[in-house]
Amino acid sequence: MGESLTYESLLCKAHNCDRGGANGAADADVYRKLENAQRMLEVQEQAIEKKEIPPSNRSINDLKHEFRAQTAKVRNNILQGLREINRKTHDEKKKEKLLKLMRVLNPDEYSKEMIDDVIDQAWDIVRDKDRYYVTLFDRSDKKMQGWFATVSKTFRPEGAANTLAQGESVLYPNKEAAWQSIQKRVEELDYDNDEVIFNAKPVDSYDSVLSMVKKL
Repeated sequence: MGESLTYESLLCKAHNCDRGGANGAADADVYRKLENAQRMLEVQEQAIEKKEIPPSNRSINDLKHEFRAQTAKVRNNILQGLREINRKTHDEKKKEKLLKLMRVLNPDEYSKEMIDDVIDQAWDIVRDKDRYYVTLFDRSDKKMQGWFATVSKTFRPEGAANTLAQGESVLYPNKEAAWQSIQKRVEELDYDNDEVIFNAKPVDSYDSVLSMVKKL
């Protein structure tokens, strides 16, 4: 997920809203304006330094002012979001982490890198863990021959009490073909922040999956 969408997801989570909620703050386009402002400033400065024709007729001071304005807007939106999350949570460890992040958001510092770091850390604190079920097994019997392979993700239908797993199981002629069909997807799973279950056993890394596949 790109930084702009992480920003939007964080603010939607904070204010329990859809995109554009909480007075327009929860919108990836707000963050993209900051990205564009930084890009325009950097390109303009590089052109002037190289004595090339600058892409914008705006002065460096104007572009710096725009960058600072967009930085302050995003920073304040994040700060309000973190305050809202902190108000709602009863987890003392989460509260402590959120307070530390709020202190990092220095109103006198205009740094997109600092903001990105806070966004990423805050999202890791508040986001819900996803659960993935990876299956790879020999389905051969008298009626059929082959291996099943699937990567499914749990979800909770609106109004439902229990979660369901959504994914397609496909029959392949052999183990190698079955594993190859899901290998890239399995490698890209976030083992640090999500739950991954391989053939009914929890795993904590892609290497663990590889080791179990070899034993099948």
